[in-house]
Amino acid sequence: MSLRRKTGTSYIPPEHCRVDGLREIGLMNIHQQPTQEKLHAHTGAVELLIVVQGYRHIDVLDVPYDVPHLHVLVLPPDYEHHMSGNQSAHGVLYWVQIEADGKSPLSRHALALADHGAQVLTIDEQTATLCSNIFNEVASDDDLAPELAVSQLIQLLILLRRTPRQQQTPELPTDIVHIIDHVQTHISDNLTPTHLAGLIGISTSSLNKRFRKHLGCSPQAWIQDERIRSAAQQLYHTQQSILTIALDLGFSSSQYFATVFKKYMRVSPQQYRDAAQQTSV
Repeated sequence: MSLRRKTGTSYIPPEHCRVDGLREIGLMNIHQQPTQEKLHAHTGAVELLIVVQGYRHIDVLDVPYDVPHLHVLVLPPDYEHHMSGNQSAHGVLYWVQIEADGKSPLSRHALALADHGAQVLTIDEQTATLCSNIFNEVASDDDLAPELAVSQLIQLLILLRRTPRQQQTPELPTDIVHIIDHVQTHISDNLTPTHLAGLIGISTSSLNKRFRKHLGCSPQAWIQDERIRSAAQQLYHTQQSILTIALDLGFSSSQYFATVFKKYMRVSPQQYRDAAQQTSV
């Protein structure tokens, strides 16, 4: 198996990628990345950043882009960019890097897509599922997986090339932003869908529909994500005890917090803190 894992990400590195024209592909849980990403560029590669849940703020050549649920940011070769450290931005994304040498059909489709510069494109749930299938095929050891992955990648690029380009990056509705801000400033409170819906004067069912439309998850899932993201930040940047962090974020006990944290992060709070300290050395 060529799949590599580190805190918050799973990816297939270039030396193990068997798909002609594909340099690298990966999956990231964004709330697991506690610090602002360094400015960087991918020489000789087109990159797709595909947000399938939540949203992300990305600066490209000093221009900020908001990339919400079910949107793709296309980055031409050598475009400097970084994911900002905005506290509210989190979710799940795939990244795909395709060689820009024009030697393969995959590369030629990617170059045609990138010809319009950095852009944000809308996708649907079926396309998000296609991205998941591509990742699984690239990670597979099956002999036929590379051929299937190529066909799926070309299908993805054709879909994106047919997608109308947006004139400006999409923004979250003000009522959703208000809810997000409230959750972040009252993260230790007993936050219920009924309470949140009341803040903006709608029913809980309407709130659930709006969250799923714009963020790809329910309000309850968002709150849990936000608590885990905040916990990861504190484990990384502070020396507060795990019990203190758990209680401050509204968990009933450190044991329950550890169970939820490991479900999201695949490591315990202590393992996460230990890995973060080793990284910072």
